[in-house]
Amino acid sequence: MSPFSLRQMLSNLRLRYTFQGAGLVTDHDANLLDATKGLSDSRDAPPTVTADIHRHTFVEDYRRPPPLPQVTLGKDIEFVGQSNPHGATPMFIIRAGENVLLLKVYADRQPVSHDDDFHAPDSLLDPRELFAHETDAYAHLVHYGACDKGVVPKCYGWVELAPYHLQAIFALPDISENAWDLQVGDKPPRGIVLEYFPDVDVMSIENVSHTLAGEALRGLDAIHSTYLQHCAVTRRHMLVLPDGRVVWVDFSASKNASDTSFTTGDLTKELEEAWYYMYWRMMPNKRHKLTRPRRIAFEQPML
Repeated sequence: MSPFSLRQMLSNLRLRYTFQGAGLVTDHDANLLDATKGLSDSRDAPPTVTADIHRHTFVEDYRRPPPLPQVTLGKDIEFVGQSNPHGATPMFIIRAGENVLLLKVYADRQPVSHDDDFHAPDSLLDPRELFAHETDAYAHLVHYGACDKGVVPKCYGWVELAPYHLQAIFALPDISENAWDLQVGDKPPRGIVLEYFPDVDVMSIENVSHTLAGEALRGLDAIHSTYLQHCAVTRRHMLVLPDGRVVWVDFSASKNASDTSFTTGDLTKELEEAWYYMYWRMMPNKRHKLTRPRRIAFEQPML
């Protein structure tokens, strides 16, 4: 079956997805993934959970949200440390009064290649383009309510770093090469201020479950309701909180309805991709005799 067309999406203003164990089907077309065929009837089979998901509407109804607001960081901001010493885009834990936040910083420079396994190939991407993509994505996520739903981090705006901010960063111990690269550029680095989660795990084959996978799929669907496609479904972009909530991060590769290449069929395809990735790639021993989805028309993502 081909992805939903725009006209089909209009005729199904409210989709009702059924997560039956590890299966994802729709009420109007039970053959979307052919996922629940052969589900075990044993007691240890996962329970059926039905969720009413958001309303999909015409792309013609789309209205571009206001830009993400610029905010300022005063001199009293404390830089606690770098949260991702091996990340291509440096992120720093900062403290503003009693609030602990995350600052994701992008240099104003051409891509810099670091010849090591941690930075390639992401370091070859232009950080200015990544910043533009991510600020545009969070403008959609904030405006259309995904941040309030808790499926993505809250976003408080973007900042332009002052020299004293950079001095505080460079005074931190054991910062990455990409953090040192922030001093290179014609203009000051810019950053995005995000909600910080102190005690999280990345989704992995050790902690993934039918419940977490269902939470992740519902979160991805909520992201889609903001006219946004994530475009990078992988476990390192899914954070698992202590309360079982799954939070999606890293929207630097995303696209939205203002892009000429955006189609609503891409959203359906991405849900299918996410289903396959979690239930067939990450849970090979927890399938409960599920039948493999009959059509997978995308490249298998790497774990």
